[in-house]
Parts: sequence; structure tokens; C-alpha cells
Amino acid sequence: NSKHRHETRFSSSGNYYVQTSRLNLNQDSFSRFGAKLWNAIPNEFRQLSKGAFKKNFHDFLLSIMEAEDDYVEVPILLQKMANSASSTQLVLIYPDSL
Repeated sequence: NSKHRHETRFSSSGNYYVQTSRLNLNQDSFSRFGAKLWNAIPNEFRQLSKGAFKKNFHDFLLSIMEAEDDYVEVPILLQKMANSASSTQLVLIYPDSL
């Protein structure tokens, strides 16, 4: 879950370590994107069951993409996720209501 094997503020936050690189090619790698994507997901989503997570995250991504005309670049998607998570736009559907 983190770079360190002992408890740190970073590891207790549930975020993944994103290794830095001086090459742009490495900055766009799948492993870095996956870690950045997970770190951008609101904590409320991380606490859900797998089924509820999939449903909520799918709806969450679609709501972001509906506002765009076409393709959404990854940095813009991550920024919109962070902005949506910090605003009141986030609505969760819990397993009892599925």
C-alpha cells in the first residue's frame, strides 16, 4: 500500500505511493496512472463493498464525462474527480438501495 513497511501518515491515508520520474514517458505509465487514479478517488468510495463501489464509481465517472463533448484527457479527469469529491456533487448509493 505504500513505500514503507511501517505505519506512516501516508500509508494510513490509504493512498498509493506514486514514484517520481524525470522522463515524461514514465509519468504516463499504467502503474503511475493507477496510483494517481486511486489516490483521487474519494474516501467514501473506498469504504464501499465491491459491488457498490463499481456502481457508484461508474456513475461518478459517467457524470464527469457527460459534461464533456468528447474525449477526456487523464489529467483533466483526475482534476475533475478531485473537484467533484471536494464539492457536494458526490452522491453515494449504498448496497441497501441497490
